[in-house]
Amino acid sequence: MIPADAPRGLDAATLREAFDESFARLPPPAPAIEDFLSIPIGPEAWVIGLAEVTGVFAGRTITPLPAAASPLVGLAWVSGAMRPVFDLALLLGGPAAHAPRWLITAAAAPVAFACEEFGGHVRVTAASVGAGTIDEPRRHVRGWLTAGTRRPILDLRSVIADVRRLDRGTTTE
Repeated sequence: MIPADAPRGLDAATLREAFDESFARLPPPAPAIEDFLSIPIGPEAWVIGLAEVTGVFAGRTITPLPAAASPLVGLAWVSGAMRPVFDLALLLGGPAAHAPRWLITAAAAPVAFACEEFGGHVRVTAASVGAGTIDEPRRHVRGWLTAGTRRPILDLRSVIADVRRLDRGTTTE
């Protein structure tokens, strides 16, 4: 039965054509999306681009190495390989992690970074990502996440470059 308020004068051919045209129209483009991992380090919540990370692991055993006040905290078996583990907080200029529970493996090098906390996954539109520094230049910051609370985006390649300089005995300061 046809409802009383249905438009009059529409035949089957017109309805069929309107139906077919609705599928022929392209949907509006989806906004560009970027994925990050949130890593609280000290008083600041950093984010790392998901593409820079190959894994996040909890509770792995870190075999300590005898090196006083070094960012190299030890070795850990991760993803079928022994990897050097560096204290991410110490590399970023903060105090050493007391009991790092989380290991983050980098895509750019066979290393792992230890941190005490893992804040989870963050998905934002590309419009929420600001390039460069906003206030003052900071080491290892490749941009800022501006959605909600402003957070620095960690440049993991820059951190890895510092680790390589430490290995050669040179510094960046």
